[in-house]
Amino acid sequence: MSHMFKELIVPCPDVYFDLSTWYSPLPMEETMNKTDNQERPLWEQRAMAFVTRSFRQLWGKNNEDMLARLFNQGLSNPFARTRLLGWNKHGQARKPEPWGMAPTDDSPALLLPQGLVVPYIVDKRLRKITIVGKETVEVQGGSHEPMVLGNEVKVIALVQDCMDGLFLFQEKGENLSVIIPCSPAAEEPLDAAARKRLSNACTVLVFHKDSDRKINLSGQTVDIKYGHPSELPGLCAPFLKG
Repeated sequence: MSHMFKELIVPCPDVYFDLSTWYSPLPMEETMNKTDNQERPLWEQRAMAFVTRSFRQLWGKNNEDMLARLFNQGLSNPFARTRLLGWNKHGQARKPEPWGMAPTDDSPALLLPQGLVVPYIVDKRLRKITIVGKETVEVQGGSHEPMVLGNEVKVIALVQDCMDGLFLFQEKGENLSVIIPCSPAAEEPLDAAARKRLSNACTVLVFHKDSDRKINLSGQTVDIKYGHPSELPGLCAPFLKG
């Protein structure tokens, strides 16, 4: 196994595992639990293979342009690797049956567009995949839930842009949690669990741009407009004191 994979131990409480033990197509290790992988739903097995492949594409050779994009977004390499971000270099249309899904008239193929691959993992289970390219899309067959990053704390930031939400969590994740709603194509941006967490928070910061859709929330919220993600940590600072 390459040094890159051996050192990838994920420290975040909501995604804690060594990538070398996460998916069986990686080089075999004594610690790998093959039975656990076989018990996963077919969609999750296929999705894990896609995430693993995308991770290798991003952190392999000749990907300076994509790494520069991460840098311009403000994401550090250690954080991006901790979140298992990857790169789908070429857009693909796959048959849905091998992923455990039946084709429909609306979705005859499972689309994996070119872009940055953002897996959402909870308790070592891959829940969904978001791909950030020309548009932000969620891979068909995953769970319909927002990304909830961090532990339940008094201050929650709701950030609709996936990359901006990741950046804010990187910068302020010790002091707040971040919720990234489902992609714009989803009918419901927040599920019941996310709304419950928001209702239990002392402060909910709703960050939005002019292009963001309106999300109706009950309870007390603070609406904050921003233009560039670099503004987010400073805008949060007044609500994190004390």
